[in-house]
Amino acid sequence: MYSARTKMVEKNTVAYGSQLGHYNFYYPDREIEFTFASDAIVKIMNWSEQGGLVAVLVQSSFLKSKENISSKTHIVWVNPSVIRSY
Repeated sequence: MYSARTKMVEKNTVAYGSQLGHYNFYYPDREIEFTFASDAIVKIMNWSEQGGLVAVLVQSSFLKSKENISSKTHIVWVNPSVIRSY
């Protein structure tokens, strides 16, 4: 199996923001909620799974939130079962 396949998250998937924690590691923050505005290609971060969620890097334009997103890309946390490989 070829492991470098395109990873994608579908529209309307709920994701969570990050908070800085012990040893400057990032952890999911379930108080900060995002929704994917459309299907998006993501890059899975090489971070350990936290609370059943994995970190992914996504273009900020694919996210909807009450939070202000000022960067072009953003790291959010999603359930690994919602990530599709193509």
